[in-house]
Amino acid sequence: MKKSIGIVMGAIIFFIGCSKTEPNVNKNYIPEIEESEQPIQEVNNRKIFSDTHVKRGDIRTLIETLDAFPWEKKALHSVYRHEGKMIWHPNQIQDFRKILQDDSYLAMCGDRRYWNHLEVTGQKAKHDVLYSVLLLKYLNNLSSGCRQWVSSEGMVLNENRTQNIKAEYVLSLLARGALIEKLFISYLPKNREFFVSLNRYKALEKSIKNSSDLKRERLFIEQYKTLKIHPTYD
Repeated sequence: MKKSIGIVMGAIIFFIGCSKTEPNVNKNYIPEIEESEQPIQEVNNRKIFSDTHVKRGDIRTLIETLDAFPWEKKALHSVYRHEGKMIWHPNQIQDFRKILQDDSYLAMCGDRRYWNHLEVTGQKAKHDVLYSVLLLKYLNNLSSGCRQWVSSEGMVLNENRTQNIKAEYVLSLLARGALIEKLFISYLPKNREFFVSLNRYKALEKSIKNSSDLKRERLFIEQYKTLKIHPTYD
């Protein structure tokens, strides 16, 4: 999997190396949140699935009872109805699990509870649906950034309730066997500084957790995610 992530990062770095455009990020400025942008802070204790007695293999009902945004449910229903079966392939699960375990691109944000639930459930259909909604959430967070979640130290939830990815298209490619790294290329920031800051953050995380330097670096990462300095290919 490290090789797969390396392929993705290598492709991005090669792409941006051909351009002289650099993101305009002031490293002396810590991003702030405007008051009007802040959603209500809450502790999310809702169940992942509202009905715990869904018939085994009933994917339609699983999606209906899933705690997810309307746009996520719409995409899930559409693709699973079209395919008529579970859509994840073993190699895709292996590659995506590695990204989730390491939070390779720091885009899990406030959605870790889906990953935690996935780790304790044994039902294959639930696994499939949870991987799918996690993919949508991870890519949407990667595309939008989670600066409110970071600034509030995890208290602001549901920050990225707005759809910023082509959800149904992503899942349809997944069902056709697309490689996970190919799905990520369109939504990874297209600037070299993002990867520099990402590596710097992970190094800081190992040595000084919960420091102001760590939070400052993470806020820069979230800012880089939102910069659209190149067209996306999705």
